[in-house]
Amino acid sequence: MILKRIPKYLLKIIVKNPIKVTMLIAALALLYPIFHLNYDKKEDIKVITHFKNDVSEFYVVPSTSEPGMKIIKSDKELIVNNNGTITLDSENVPLILSWIGFVVLLIIIVISIFQDDDDYNWSFRDNFIEVLHDDVLCEMEQIGNDEMYYYILDGRLIFKSKSHRSRVHDEVKKYFQSPKIFIEYEGTKQKRRSNKLDEILG
Repeated sequence: MILKRIPKYLLKIIVKNPIKVTMLIAALALLYPIFHLNYDKKEDIKVITHFKNDVSEFYVVPSTSEPGMKIIKSDKELIVNNNGTITLDSENVPLILSWIGFVVLLIIIVISIFQDDDDYNWSFRDNFIEVLHDDVLCEMEQIGNDEMYYYILDGRLIFKSKSHRSRVHDEVKKYFQSPKIFIEYEGTKQKRRSNKLDEILG
């Protein structure tokens, strides 16, 4: 019974939580650059001039952030390539932004799971109860001039009433908590009589 309700349950979770589901998809999408971008990114920088002061090495290179030049200090002499460049570690900005976005989204998602406020949490329990409610069957029996309505879920009678009810949410919630307290539904009185008659005639 549970397995057949999983697709409907997941669909209801998506419909009721579009923003949180979007954040979850975005967080999962950010895993691609996190696992595929190069963590050891290198960059070749043209050396304009190089000088040494005491034990430190200084390399004058073009500035990438603003017009002019900048000085790179190193405790050891760097290898100058044949084209006059030095190879340095470079910040992988897309990778850094991917990690920041993933962590922020993950924190928001985890917090929303443990929120008591229905406006912020995922309402896992309430959504499953709604799925159960969608599966409630109603049978009506005509007894003289009166009508009797039987509400059945998973073959168990969860409620009966002399008037029709569009929702039996409280009864479904009780069923979710303790399904075994409800008796198995054997059909209306008319159906039971008909079944017994068929057994006798058969």
